[in-house]
Amino acid sequence: MSGDGEMEDLLQQMAQDEDLRSLQALGHGANTISVDMQLFAQIDALLATLDEQIQTVVHLYFGLDGSQPLEVDEIAQKVKLDVIQVEEHIQGALAQLRTPELVAV
Repeated sequence: MSGDGEMEDLLQQMAQDEDLRSLQALGHGANTISVDMQLFAQIDALLATLDEQIQTVVHLYFGLDGSQPLEVDEIAQKVKLDVIQVEEHIQGALAQLRTPELVAV
């Protein structure tokens, strides 16, 4: 990828679009939504290559399930890890997702 923050920016952009799935259900902007849903599918496929606990941390951190993104300390409480472990999971996942040869899709 061209920049270190590109994947993180992409994930944050997706997390901010809370109305995407409901718009698809209503049939508005079908072309745009189709592209966005393809992007969701690609990111889901990439995340599926990660350990289940790391997937959970990333989903919570970026709010990928449509909920508000959580702070690191909130995630730590929820998944019963310490803050440092949560931060390491997030940084490790982003590094892995930025390195296509490490991801077997």
